[in-house]
Amino acid sequence: MYEYIFNADECWYKDTCKYYGSEECNGACIRYMKMHYLANNSLLTPLQQKPKSLNITRDYVDMQAYMELNNIKNNIVEFVNEGRNLVIHSEHTGNGKSLWSTKLLMKYFDSIWHTDNFSVRGLFIEVSRFLFSAKYGSLTDLDYINHIKENILTADLVVWDDIGIKDLSKAEHEYLFGFINARINNGKSNIYTTNMSSDEFKRVMGDRLFSRVFVASRVIEFKAPDQRGNKQ
Repeated sequence: MYEYIFNADECWYKDTCKYYGSEECNGACIRYMKMHYLANNSLLTPLQQKPKSLNITRDYVDMQAYMELNNIKNNIVEFVNEGRNLVIHSEHTGNGKSLWSTKLLMKYFDSIWHTDNFSVRGLFIEVSRFLFSAKYGSLTDLDYINHIKENILTADLVVWDDIGIKDLSKAEHEYLFGFINARINNGKSNIYTTNMSSDEFKRVMGDRLFSRVFVASRVIEFKAPDQRGNKQ
């Protein structure tokens, strides 16, 4: 269950806010309150809420992809309002796909907090956990699943992280397809990350999900190897 906790040292804006460290820096700060609500109800972890950068050089192999993603980030409200979709894929793990998806989600929250009325505007869904919890989850998973079900069709932006990590059963396919298809039909924005190529995704996930995910989205590929050890 959601709980509001004020912690000035964990504020997203402490390095730029003129009130940080003063008496006016307190739990009544509406900006902090709204960002706390948006970020925590998106299911991002505290670490994910402050995504770091990858340590890249000017000749970095994915520089063009990063430039494209940075342009999307700078225009994220337009991206979401127009119901656009994005696939970030790579045959390699650990090269920034999930990190970029969290950057885009947090940038959206940062751009709309002042107009929000404490509603769930975005979700970060780990697809494997989502499917496992829906099928095998214990009572402790009920809050997680119910939260997603209650908000997945109305959230402005949903990140589907690591989609396509295994063959789906027929029931899992229909379950996942139903939510994604409904969001697309309702003009809702989606971001997908996957370690599959388009051909592999089509083979493993089937034609219908391939059509909704790859065909209906802008596709950006990362080619760099694992960069986890190079984060700054």
